[in-house]
Amino acid sequence: MKNKFTKTSNPFIANGALSPDSPLYVERSTDQELYTTIQAGQLAYVFTPHDMGKSSLASRTAIRLREEGSHVANITLSGIDDSSDTEHLYQWFIKRLKAELNFATQPTEWWKQQTSSKLGERLQTFISDVVLAEVDGPIVVLIDEFHLRNKDLPFVKELLNTIVWYYQERSNRPEFKRLSIALFGVLSPEVLAGKNQQFFLEMGKAIKLKEFNRQEAQKFAEQLNTLYPDKGTAIFDRIYYWTNGHPYLTQRLCQAVTEIGDVHWNDERVDNTMRSLFVSSSSQSHESNIQSAKRLLEESTKKRQLFNLYQQILANEPITENNTSPMQNRLKLSGVVTAENGVLKIRNPIYQTVFNENWVNNNKPANWNRRLIITLSLLLLVALGATGFYTFQQHQKAVAAEVLVNDFHNAATSEERIVSLAGLLKISGHEDKARKLFFEELSYDDQLGLFDLSDPESVAEELVTVVSEFYQDSRLVNNEQNNTLLRTMADPLTKLEYSSALHSVELELEITQWLRGREIYLTDGEVSQAIQAYDIAIRMNNNPGIYFDRGLMYAREGRFEAALDDFVAAINIDDSWQGKIQQTITENPDLYAALWSQASSYSHLAGVVPTPTHTPTETATPTITPSPTQTFTPSPTATSTPLPTNTPVPTRVLPTATATSAPAVFVPSATPSLPTGEFTLLAPLSLSDPSYGVTTFEWAWSGGDLPSDYGFEVRVWKEGRFQAGVHNAVLDNQNGTVKKVGSDTYQLTTDISGAAGVQTTSGVYNWTVAVVRISPDYADIGEVANSVQMRYAAPGPKGGGGDGKGGGGGKGVGID
Repeated sequence: MKNKFTKTSNPFIANGALSPDSPLYVERSTDQELYTTIQAGQLAYVFTPHDMGKSSLASRTAIRLREEGSHVANITLSGIDDSSDTEHLYQWFIKRLKAELNFATQPTEWWKQQTSSKLGERLQTFISDVVLAEVDGPIVVLIDEFHLRNKDLPFVKELLNTIVWYYQERSNRPEFKRLSIALFGVLSPEVLAGKNQQFFLEMGKAIKLKEFNRQEAQKFAEQLNTLYPDKGTAIFDRIYYWTNGHPYLTQRLCQAVTEIGDVHWNDERVDNTMRSLFVSSSSQSHESNIQSAKRLLEESTKKRQLFNLYQQILANEPITENNTSPMQNRLKLSGVVTAENGVLKIRNPIYQTVFNENWVNNNKPANWNRRLIITLSLLLLVALGATGFYTFQQHQKAVAAEVLVNDFHNAATSEERIVSLAGLLKISGHEDKARKLFFEELSYDDQLGLFDLSDPESVAEELVTVVSEFYQDSRLVNNEQNNTLLRTMADPLTKLEYSSALHSVELELEITQWLRGREIYLTDGEVSQAIQAYDIAIRMNNNPGIYFDRGLMYAREGRFEAALDDFVAAINIDDSWQGKIQQTITENPDLYAALWSQASSYSHLAGVVPTPTHTPTETATPTITPSPTQTFTPSPTATSTPLPTNTPVPTRVLPTATATSAPAVFVPSATPSLPTGEFTLLAPLSLSDPSYGVTTFEWAWSGGDLPSDYGFEVRVWKEGRFQAGVHNAVLDNQNGTVKKVGSDTYQLTTDISGAAGVQTTSGVYNWTVAVVRISPDYADIGEVANSVQMRYAAPGPKGGGGDGKGGGGGKGVGID
């Protein structure tokens, strides 16, 4: 009888957490270890590379805990980035807790009633006064998608601080022992700052996910045997050779073998399939796992040193594992490298093939030979002669700057980095390169680490040069993170021997007094003390940032002329403060009115602030004439950042089926059958985490279960165009594609590429969810959420590549 393949639905999943009933979920010893740790009340963290099964583990653990009586919140941080407003992220987080734990308090109203200016303290209060007070029994909060790329965001740092605070308070507050926390992500404790690193290493429990061993992976072979009775085991043995049991890679190869549906499988055909999926040039721009690993390797601030270390591992040189090494940790978090018996090695043959010597040579930064550059510069000087001296001089500066930039990237110590930055700051016309290196290329922790010097005296002059240039930057506005950075800058200055030439004592005193004034401002302390501190700092140096901060203090006290005087002084010293001063004035109606009542005295400020349409009186609020770049909107929530929105006020229209020839007057109570409630859009929320097609949309709805003749519709559209649905709302609600995943939380996973509002065109889109009637016929009832933004990247070279793992901040993140 001829061997014939019968194609069925593919049981292998490689683009999301496995469903609860998946027969291919592999239970490892870590499943029980995580469960036991949570039940014991210890902080558990599962920090591993992408696609090792973290999300599936979290999902399974949540189900098990719920079945045994625990209240569980399973929250993912996917999609948050530095475009996200910090306060909105706090509100989003407590709304997620509400959606998962179903307590009575409404988070939006509770948040508005809080008076503390410290957002972290509000979160602590919410946990103790709301969550623990209103939810009986054991509570477990699982938080997924911590990542190297989001660890320095103020919200994430404060969330980690809150978790550490919570566990430290348990000895004083026994009721805290009812709530346990587990964290998941692409991270390691060693990259966390200060006390958090120490707490995780000493008090937390690390749950280490490893590849499936051959016995654990036997169910994959059994599944292939049902499709290829004579060859399933042999096929899987070859797959396992390539993946070494890596969860995502194994699922992906098995999925491809199943989809191809060819009965003529042998080792060579499996090898060719592997190369097609992971090694070919086209696949590498689309394969999500390979792209994630590449980003972690290529975005290192010490890329050349990282690649040198990787080359040693690739050459099988014995490199002993060192958990305190940032470069080793980055290699391990990329997933390409792992440790076995204390020695680093390439994780599997797929990675060894993709990230081979050719890839290293093509991506490793060039190592400029300084002597060669100097020699070429001298030869060029001779060739140019006197007539080309200026051109040569500019070229020489550019060459010298390039050398210093490379020195900075290759520096092994903070002292070496300080020397490179100081050198750049001394080359006329290249100062911005130094600012970019510090403010844009370094992470926040690396910025702090730059001033953690073992021997400050050895770089005293360079240190003063760097601090003097950076501490006045307009990016360092008054907040806890920036103030910590300023304090860290000032600290090594106190260790320098006194020198009248360096002025290090004066510089340190200025920064210290400035920070004192800032802290008084943030804590609503004595105004006179803050102004006194600012006055002392200004006497040390005309720092525009201090003038700006003192102006804010004057404005708070209603001393508007003094505030405007300080703002003028700040702009005269450094016009980069102009944007912040413009925003401050336009958002304060009284200050704005004071400016325009004395416009002739403040012509400089009047020239950068939008003009009112009339002359304001002492009591009138000015009406602003919008300009192309500035609109007077003094609301603190006005932002284009894609964020969880405040609960929208529903706007209804009558369904067309009820229309009559008489004029329709809508009275809400006249149509009690219409579902009503409030939406909170949960994912996607980020412009930096695009959708590549398949997207998981998630939202909360407070209106309870919808009647059977109503459903939800997800819409995606370009600004200025109509709101277009991305799916068949009638069928998807009737067949369960729109899923209820929590007490009031819903999800839809769909491919938006061909939707009417998208049409495979990359760009920024709006999205929302609406309640619609689906029976007896479709109708829009006008119950719709306020929209947020998302980004779509069309597949292929023009669209930026396809990820294949969901997108837009939903949970379509492979088998992670």
